Amino acid sequence: MKEISEIQRDKYSIQLKRTSSILLKDSMLMKPNYQHLIDEASNVQQIASEVDKSSNIPKKHENRTAFLVSNLAIFQVDIPGELAHDYSNNNRRYKEKWNKQYDKLRKLIDHLHEVISDFSY
Repeated sequence: MKEISEIQRDKYSIQLKRTSSILLKDSMLMKPNYQHLIDEASNVQQIASEVDKSSNIPKKHENRTAFLVSNLAIFQVDIPGELAHDYSNNNRRYKEKWNKQYDKLRKLIDHLHEVISDFSY
């Protein structure tokens, strides 16, 4: 296990903010692509996985990162089933469903950001 440095923590924080920004821009579109949710969830999962493997994770978050990694994996698998049919058929309910999935991902990002910000040096 390696420790996460202060520089690495800041890098993760910037990546999470970039992901949030991309998703926010997508949320303003009439028909945002669900693939962006999957791609960004994958990026966030990679960060969560790296944080989960670190040796200097705050004790109060030890189980939380594993929970985030697994939830992000489930999220990525569920998205196509939730949204692909509505997207390809231009159903009106697509945007509403997309927004629900966007909110879920935002919450997971917020939880991970909270974990990362609690690292002390």
